[in-house]
Amino acid sequence: MANPNCPKCHGKGFFKKQDGSVTTCFDCLMSGDMDQHDENLKDADIKI
Repeated sequence: MANPNCPKCHGKGFFKKQDGSVTTCFDCLMSGDMDQHDENLKDADIKI
């Protein structure tokens, strides 16, 4: 989803600030590395 070599978020797309709040990694966002259409989807365990 995000750049795995990013020093801030390490590929997660978000990181925790020093005050404890969580924010989006704007470095990955602005470089275009964050793709909302990921090929590796997680299993949500939803039963129909």
